[in-house]
Amino acid sequence: MKKCTFIVNSCDANEDTWVPFFMCLEKNWPEMNWPVVLNTESKSFTFGKYKIDSYGLFKNRRDKWSQRLKETLQKIKTDYVFFILDDFFIVKPVKHEFINQCFDWLDQNPQIAVFSFHPVADENNEKSQQFNGFEKRPLRGEYKLNCQAAIWRRERLIEFLKDDESPWEFEIYGSIRMSAFDDNFYVLSQNQTPPIDYNMRKNGTGLVRGKWSKSVVVPLFKDLGLEIDFSKRGFIEEDYFDVDRRAFWQKVRDYLGRRRKMLSARIWAWSYCQKSR
Repeated sequence: MKKCTFIVNSCDANEDTWVPFFMCLEKNWPEMNWPVVLNTESKSFTFGKYKIDSYGLFKNRRDKWSQRLKETLQKIKTDYVFFILDDFFIVKPVKHEFINQCFDWLDQNPQIAVFSFHPVADENNEKSQQFNGFEKRPLRGEYKLNCQAAIWRRERLIEFLKDDESPWEFEIYGSIRMSAFDDNFYVLSQNQTPPIDYNMRKNGTGLVRGKWSKSVVVPLFKDLGLEIDFSKRGFIEEDYFDVDRRAFWQKVRDYLGRRRKMLSARIWAWSYCQKSR
């Protein structure tokens, strides 16, 4: 029986990413032979050698991202999942053995929740002497939960998910909640070459706010021999993250909303700790 399931987190609206995603996977990670699950609302997909399961859990109902992910994880039977997003187009050969060694470490250390293959800058990270190429995250820190490619202990990821969150909320407010748990979180060391390269930029990868990132996808799809009608999505403006286009009242609303949710996450973590005593 396989130890790990490869879960591609997507949605029906991102169907146009599936062909380039699996082309890149097939080209740059031929050793990957785990079961594959495409986490989307209702559509199914086939590609090459891969047997791709899509559970269609939300054919007739609206979902929150975290709720659908949780219910999908609950249907998976393997101990571990390799978590990746649909626009993480792998652009270089994957270092399979580097990734594969994490399974032995997880088997031998049940307190470890995750090995993430992207660094998180934090002066409080502790460079691991036991797990070469990784750093242990502190009890409190930003992005302890994040959507970078990672091997997760499936049941722990289910435990960490809150039903009504978006990916952004999962990363921000979920990370605050993690101060209530004593699991160990490991991220790639900042001086370690990533074993899986999906062209991660400061502000995203292939898709940004639902639009194509021109500098990423145009040369990549050309190399793959793919003809894509980019006009359907359009391209994200190059200065999108440099210019705040919100009205003043929107900034106030968003700020107050974030503060409320951050306070709620801290209260939840405190309450969880009190119950656990």
